[in-house]
Formats: sequence, C-alpha cells, structure tokens
Amino acid sequence: MNRWILSLPPNRARRNYRGGKLLDRFEAKKTCKDGIRPEDWIASLTPAKNPGMPVIENEGLATVINDDGQPILLKDLIEKDPVHFFGEQYINDHGTSPTFLLKLLDSAIRLNVQVHPTREFAQQVLGAPYGKLECYHIIDVRPGIDPYIRLGFQHPPSREEFKRIVMEQDISAMDACFEPVPVQKGETWLVPGGLPHAIGEGLFLIEIMEPSDLVARFEFERAGIVVPPEARFLGRDVDFALDMLDCSQLSASAARKKYEIKPKITSDEEVCKEEMLIDEDRVDCFRVKKIKVTAKSTLYKDPQFLTCIVLQGVAKVDVHGDKVRVQKGSKFLVPAAAEQLSIVPISDEPLIAVACFPGKE
Repeated sequence: MNRWILSLPPNRARRNYRGGKLLDRFEAKKTCKDGIRPEDWIASLTPAKNPGMPVIENEGLATVINDDGQPILLKDLIEKDPVHFFGEQYINDHGTSPTFLLKLLDSAIRLNVQVHPTREFAQQVLGAPYGKLECYHIIDVRPGIDPYIRLGFQHPPSREEFKRIVMEQDISAMDACFEPVPVQKGETWLVPGGLPHAIGEGLFLIEIMEPSDLVARFEFERAGIVVPPEARFLGRDVDFALDMLDCSQLSASAARKKYEIKPKITSDEEVCKEEMLIDEDRVDCFRVKKIKVTAKSTLYKDPQFLTCIVLQGVAKVDVHGDKVRVQKGSKFLVPAAAEQLSIVPISDEPLIAVACFPGKE
C-alpha cells in the first residue's frame, strides 16, 4: 500500500446544526445540499461524540483506501508502523496520535452558543489529556451573508443570571450578551478554551483544534434541531458547564485585537510562497502553513505528520516516488518519515494548500 502519501476520502461527522452545502461543492459533488453532517474530519484519530444520537461505529475516525480498493481505518494502518507516521521522538513525547484535530466546517445556520474546556480544566477535572482550544481559517462565505462570529461576552451577565438564561432558554437575553464580531474570508482566528463563542451562519472554514470533542452547549435548540440533554453539559449539569466559562467583558474590537492571528510570510520565492497562519507563539500543539506553488517546487519538511487541504488548483505531488494527482477539495497525508515532497502544478492557476503539523505539546 502507498505509505508515502495517502489520499484522504471524505469523513463526514454528524453535528447538532445544519450545513455542508459549500463542503459538497468543495468536494465537486453533483448534488450540493445542507444536512446534519456539515463537517469533514481530516486524518482524524479522534472519535466523534454524539450523546443522545444513535451510535455509529467509528464515527469521526478517518479511513484510507487499501491496495484492494477497500476502506480501512487510518488508526489501524498507523498501528502497523507508528514510527513511519510519527517518528520515534514524537512517539516518546506524545504517543501515536496527532496533537491536533483538523476539520472542514460549513455552517448553514449560526451554531449554538457553547464553550470548550481549557487543557488545564480537562486534565484536572475530566481526566482528559487535551481541552479544546480551536482556530478558524475562513475560506469562503455564503452569498448575501455579513460574516461574523460570537466571541466572548460583550455584555457579560453574572454567573447566576447566565444560569437563569440557560435554564429558562431565554434566548433574547442570551443574544443580548453578545455583539457580532465581523470576520472576512482569509482571516484566521483563535478561540481559547473557556471563551463563550458561536460560529455565525454562512461560514465555510478550516477548523484546527486540540484533539478532543469536548463541548458544553448553552442553547438547546437551533433551527428546529434539538440538542439532546446528554450532549448539553458533557453529561453533567449546568453548574459544571459554568465552571468552564470565562465571564469577563470583551468588546468586539478587543476580540479582534486579541484573537485575530495575522499571517507571517516565511518564504517568498518566485515559484513557491509560504506563510505561517498559526505558529508556536500562539498555539503550542499545532502549526498551520499556507503554500502557493506556481511552478515545480520541492518542499523539505521536518520529520512530522503532515496533513494538507488543497484550496485551489491542480497538481501532481510526488513523495519519494509515490505520486498522486490533487485538486481543489483534495486532502492528503504525508508521514513523518518523508523528507520532502515535489509539487508540480498542471493547471493555469497556482496550487494553494493549507498544511497542518503537530506542535510541541
């Protein structure tokens, strides 16, 4: 089986909101429509948690196609040769899972107001290795939408008042706690654990996070989709969820100043330009880079697990003699043992891709 470069088929997971039409279009499907599987979990070794829904075995876990044309779990392939995929030093430090979860997410509606635990809270209270710090890189916006996110409380309630709002589902009062934080295509945003937030309607984005599916939801219904009780507060009660919550005031302008991540150009060569979207100054468990290739280029890589999403163009990618053709919507994985990859654009437009690597923690 080709183990130097692995193409990644779609890996849709169910969520408590509708979306996916732009994701269908990104994958060049003939029929594009919204549904309850609005996320593609890319190279995922993290299972999706959907309490209160019928169980789907291995939901969230990525598959690859073997030499017989049959799907197999990526985690099973990695278990056969973990050093090839992650390297000895990484395994000694982190084991045999990536320190991030990478997704494509398409929201037809605004998501539920929610919060994720910090890593400290997850380790001390939940016995989990990671919380769920997350980042968004916005790649498209639906027509007619003024794009925004909710990020922190612009008008913070007291803990007791927010508890009342949640338990009574006083949505008008909950809405009054927030002002929209305007966002634009091409921007990158950081959402730390503890911060109340919600992705606005109409956003198609790359979401990169700590490798967990830990979330407390404060809205129990959006657009007729009811969040099961088991999925609201991580199987606990509202006070447990409130313990995770940062209730400090954060104006919309302060949110932008604090949590928008500006890209840093790391290479500006004529045929291959690179910019770091997320570096270790902001996040310790993953790094994200965008590359633009206009002619044949050889990219030398650190000995790390590399996952790529192609945003534009068509190209041939060669990794130590293993070759695949990629295009807009393609996702692929290059193991740590690979030292370099060659990219040759074969269309009139340059190849643009986003690559995600593990960080130090």
